Amino acid sequence: MPTPFIQDNDRYRVDHMIEFCEKLAELANSISEEILEDDWVYTFAVMQLYEMLGEAASKVSSELKIKYDEIPWRDITDLRNRLIHGYDDTEHHLLWLAMENDVPPLLEQLYHVRKDFEANPSV
Repeated sequence: MPTPFIQDNDRYRVDHMIEFCEKLAELANSISEEILEDDWVYTFAVMQLYEMLGEAASKVSSELKIKYDEIPWRDITDLRNRLIHGYDDTEHHLLWLAMENDVPPLLEQLYHVRKDFEANPSV
């Protein structure tokens, strides 16, 4: 039986999700909505972070998603899909609202998951 890669581990995915959310929160605190809309570098950075967040969420196990069903797993992956497949019709205002309103509580939920991993190293 092959040894599983660390990338196949839920802890690894959650840690990445935390990293991406922290970067989104940092951007939300350092730029304005107008800058997000007007500066293609920030726009691409935010879109890429959301895409990677959604990709990591899509690879979290079903068991973890069921255990933490308060986390909007489907919404996260749906946003990723929307950005990748609807790249030409992105509403910057909605990205900004998500950065301000959705990312902070998601980050707190993910910190809780990581804390549970740390309390139970065998998971």
